[in-house]
Amino acid sequence: FVINIAIITSMAAILLIFGAIFRTTLSLSSLVDEMGGTLEISVYLEPQADVNGTIKNIKKIKHVKNVGFISKEKSWNDLKREIEMPDIDNPLPDVLRVKVDNMKNIDAIMTGVKKLPDIQDMGYAKELAQKAETLNKISHTVTLVVMFVASLLTITIINNTIQLVIQSKKDEIEIMRLMG
Repeated sequence: FVINIAIITSMAAILLIFGAIFRTTLSLSSLVDEMGGTLEISVYLEPQADVNGTIKNIKKIKHVKNVGFISKEKSWNDLKREIEMPDIDNPLPDVLRVKVDNMKNIDAIMTGVKKLPDIQDMGYAKELAQKAETLNKISHTVTLVVMFVASLLTITIINNTIQLVIQSKKDEIEIMRLMG
């Protein structure tokens, strides 16, 4: 009876540990993927640009999640609030913030946006994107390794537990075998 409780407890413990590791690795992968989804491309428009038309054209590009607009007046007011500015005309352009659905699609979206009229310049945090992509690859590799090791450990412990059950019931099994 005591052996059965020990076996059930060890099985429950290893499955609980396996489940916790599995859930943690899934959460880590999801977090890294979500970080990549927050990446934005800043598109700077020409002074006489058709903002609504440009937004519609950008939204038509595949893999564009969302397009936000920041007027040059808002940017100028924010800048004047942050630092002391002399009274000069607003030199800032209108800006569109293009959200990307996946880091891998940035180059395709940038190519599509460059072809549009009224685009003065654009850019994104390339170094941050590369670091996020590297972190994503490392996270997936670590997840696979941890899951493989946890699976092996789980299978080994279950196998050993079954062997222990057989060993503990050896006399009973032998009697049953002899009885036919």
